[in-house]
Amino acid sequence: MASAGGGFKHSCAANWMVAGRFLMTDCKTGNGEEMIRTALDLDNCIGNEQSDMKPMNK
Repeated sequence: MASAGGGFKHSCAANWMVAGRFLMTDCKTGNGEEMIRTALDLDNCIGNEQSDMKPMNK
């Protein structure tokens, strides 16, 4: 997932895109040797609070 090896910025390709509610990109696996397609569900990350996008607290 995007957190493997140092978070999204350090582990995932810069050519990400949003498809529906998913952020799609290629990210390094835990060993850092392979790239896999990753889909991050933005509904689990961002909430709508009175029309403002807010981070979800879990």
